[in-house]
Amino acid sequence: GNDSITAGTGADTIIGGNGIDTIVLGAGGDVDVVAYAATTTALLATEAGSTTGVTGGGDVVTGFTGSAEDVLRFATALLTNGTNTQALKTIATGGTVADNDVFVFVNSATAGGSGGTLTGAVTLFDALNTAAVALGERVIIAVENDTDTFIWLLDQKSTANTIAAQDLTLIATLTGVTVVSNGAFLFA
Repeated sequence: GNDSITAGTGADTIIGGNGIDTIVLGAGGDVDVVAYAATTTALLATEAGSTTGVTGGGDVVTGFTGSAEDVLRFATALLTNGTNTQALKTIATGGTVADNDVFVFVNSATAGGSGGTLTGAVTLFDALNTAAVALGERVIIAVENDTDTFIWLLDQKSTANTIAAQDLTLIATLTGVTVVSNGAFLFA
């Protein structure tokens, strides 16, 4: 169900389970990990309390640093786009999601505040060049709106190089985070 979880001192690994969870990470230099065990889009939607192609849901994470001090960890089997490199790729609006990119951050300077709603995310992500993301491949895309960062799963189901509502699932909102650095997203 929907849980409220507050991390203690020290390094914590948090698995919220199914539902919309509110997760408060601890302060300090300890690495807290918010882990998602889902291996399919349907399982991730349940785990994040979302519905694919529908606005709403997603976990709410506060205290996330946006750097490798804190981590969102995903099951390796969830992410598929070529050979899957864990490096976070930062791109501008209209940029290219290349083969092997599984973690992408859309640069805030060009995002224009969109991406926090399904309609905004569809518009923003459809303007990206996603030709290298084949049908059935999945990529995590993060975008911020000058206040928070929204984490979306892109599961390419529609026409190649076209993003539609049916392709997107909101995973989480990172409150107060406007920059995400390499190492903040990993797969296990």
